[in-house]
Amino acid sequence: MLLRHRLRAPAIALIAGLAAAAAVAGCGAGTAPSSSRSSHSSRPRSSGSSSSAGRAPSNPGNGRNLTPPSSGQPAPAATVQVIEGWADALRRGDVRAASRYFRLPSVFADGSDPPVTIHNLAQAQLVNRSLPCGAKLISTHRIGGEVNALFRLTGRPGPGGGSCGSGAGTTARTDFDIQKGRIVAWVRAPDQPGDNPGPPQTSTSSANGPQV
Repeated sequence: MLLRHRLRAPAIALIAGLAAAAAVAGCGAGTAPSSSRSSHSSRPRSSGSSSSAGRAPSNPGNGRNLTPPSSGQPAPAATVQVIEGWADALRRGDVRAASRYFRLPSVFADGSDPPVTIHNLAQAQLVNRSLPCGAKLISTHRIGGEVNALFRLTGRPGPGGGSCGSGAGTTARTDFDIQKGRIVAWVRAPDQPGDNPGPPQTSTSSANGPQV
């Protein structure tokens, strides 16, 4: 997704600074992104209440880390489809479609700032725009009721997008809490061993044999 290790700017400051633009763009709960896949088209409307676009997300005060060592338990197929659908939408630069995968309200925690609560579609768009990288889903595993997803970072077009700089080609993890086809919590997760192996060691030859 999904995306760089951190937001381009602190999430709260970014959302507050772009609130006026969000008001122009409009807001609301919206419907799930349309798709030929039944798992996408069947997403319900959010049951959460929406606030005005100018309202900055509030700090829920419940920061958490959902990632213990990998359990190896497979993630439900429907959940994987939601994660992959969100990541694909953001990677092609469709911020609006990516934003519609979030339930309203939902929690977003990038790991460098306090978690924020997304109350409406305009705020969901601001959060997704703040992720300058795209991401290709590599793997998932289940952790209790949540799913840990491993992504390969890429550049992306669209609002807020870019080349991803030195992050392109590296990996990043996110913990997802997904309920009824919508993202309830998006939490940046720490890397696990082997996620980003260093370059292979090179060997050179000498009179005494190869040296590493």
